[in-house]
Amino acid sequence: MSRPIGSTVQAATRQAQVIRGRTRGFTLVELLTVVTIIAMLVGLVLAALTAVRSADHLVTSRHHLRQIAQWMDQWSTARNDVIVPASFDTRDEEGTDPGVTGGRRFYTVPQSQVPNWADTNIPWIEPTGNARADGLSQGTWADILWVDAGIGDTMAIPHIQMEDESPNGQLFADTRFSQPGRWLYQEDIEDRRNPLRSTAANSENYPRRLADYSLTIERPHLLGTGSPPKGMPFPMGAGAWEKGLPGFFAANNFFEGRSLHDRSGNSLDPKIDPRWTIGQIKAPSRSVYLVDSIAGETIGGAPDSDTYRDDTERAFSTIERRGELCTQEVDFRYDGQCLVLKLDGSTEAITPWGTLEGLQGEVSEGPGDDNNLARGKGIRVTNLHRRLPW
Repeated sequence: MSRPIGSTVQAATRQAQVIRGRTRGFTLVELLTVVTIIAMLVGLVLAALTAVRSADHLVTSRHHLRQIAQWMDQWSTARNDVIVPASFDTRDEEGTDPGVTGGRRFYTVPQSQVPNWADTNIPWIEPTGNARADGLSQGTWADILWVDAGIGDTMAIPHIQMEDESPNGQLFADTRFSQPGRWLYQEDIEDRRNPLRSTAANSENYPRRLADYSLTIERPHLLGTGSPPKGMPFPMGAGAWEKGLPGFFAANNFFEGRSLHDRSGNSLDPKIDPRWTIGQIKAPSRSVYLVDSIAGETIGGAPDSDTYRDDTERAFSTIERRGELCTQEVDFRYDGQCLVLKLDGSTEAITPWGTLEGLQGEVSEGPGDDNNLARGKGIRVTNLHRRLPW
């Protein structure tokens, strides 16, 4: 029996109303709630990925440091346990000829393919004519190990053409007698093959802040200018502008390998290059050799400098010290931690410590016996040949 037309229309109307009720759009509140939930989930995922990347960088960088410790041991064993110097300047001993560690690093390649070595290791400005000011025959622990361990041969880096405008014409960077610098990473910022650097990136340019507390920014047109050159890593420059590039491992400048004459240029200053042996160090298992840094390949002051303590404190302190703005060259790039390589070859990830005393301890009032020594984190930086750090 067929339904009345009226009842059929009413049923169809009710069904349409149900369908419309089921397919109504989201309200603004519902949309905002969904967006907020999605944003929170994305934030959680990104945080997890960041933590994973940080942990991965920590593991691989730690591996790099252990490898460095092995190369250091090989170098020292062949030299009566002399510790690899933090830096060197062999201009007086070996001249400025290419073919030696840290010699000349840049050259033009004419049609004959015979390298024509540049007269400067600061490619962004014209040579001054002063070999020492031009950075010839100078380098750091990284250059020493790069050559001694044959890392350049292993990596097989092709000729690297400088991308920066250079007044010295078309330049190529040599990677046989010194480790590659920023030019390698400008070509490929993701290149992490160099085992003498951290796989995590420099978190800042150097210095982090100027004296007036304004942020430091990289100024490309000033790169290489001034003395020491701006934007170049310590110790040959005034501190690196390499935020985002693979981070530096900086050698404790207690192991400064340049003589006072090398650093001052004063002919009356001593010309003997300082060297230390393992036997002279009181506590190798607690003594810093390398630490993560934003500024370059060395950190702190030289022991024979009148400002040794102040320079080292400012470099290592992570907060204001005695009302002064500290340069803080240490970089906590692994989720708030930095890595340290100690002289016995062990590594340690350390959280911020405030002043240098918070890292290595300090001597309170009195003669400085064990009862008066605040250990801090128990890591030694200064005066490693003495029982107490101060």
